Amino acid sequence: MNNNTESTQSASFDIREHTDKLESSGKNKTKFICPVCNGRDLSISFKTGAYQCFDGCKPEDIREAIAPWQGSNVQEQRRKEKQRPKSKAEIIKQKEDAVGMRRIQLDVKASDLFWQVECGGLTRGEAIAEIAEWAKEFGYDQFAAKLLLQDKLKFLPASDTSVTGQKTAQTQTESLKSLVSQPIVMILIF
Repeated sequence: MNNNTESTQSASFDIREHTDKLESSGKNKTKFICPVCNGRDLSISFKTGAYQCFDGCKPEDIREAIAPWQGSNVQEQRRKEKQRPKSKAEIIKQKEDAVGMRRIQLDVKASDLFWQVECGGLTRGEAIAEIAEWAKEFGYDQFAAKLLLQDKLKFLPASDTSVTGQKTAQTQTESLKSLVSQPIVMILIF
């Protein structure tokens, strides 16, 4: 099968149409047991159809486990790869990579909201509410997400916008310098 066919088939896959094949991993309706690693960290966004196993499984492996392509050379290759047992070191590395990716995703979202407040696009309260909603949707700890954003926002002056809603270049530079000079504290609860 050529790459064009694979990408077409991959693009037409919508995991929301296959949730009946997945087992819920608890009370959260967006968390499932991953069909690849049997971990309890497969998150699905029902708004967008995005999905991710936070134990590090590849999306194409998840798709293949749920709805295998018929007659695919890729399917045979993946079957052979799965037959090779993973060492403890490989499993630990995979989980560490997944945790690192979650930290990065959370920090990127908090930084994005910080800049929206910085530029006057959101109020502090709106930004905190948005990160809590985002954290809930994607299975992050809401409290830790709010704390991270609040920690970033404390470097903004109390009166952070001028009459026009835009900060002066000098105030933006001062905020950026104070933010960059402070260590980032990450709190993750598993």
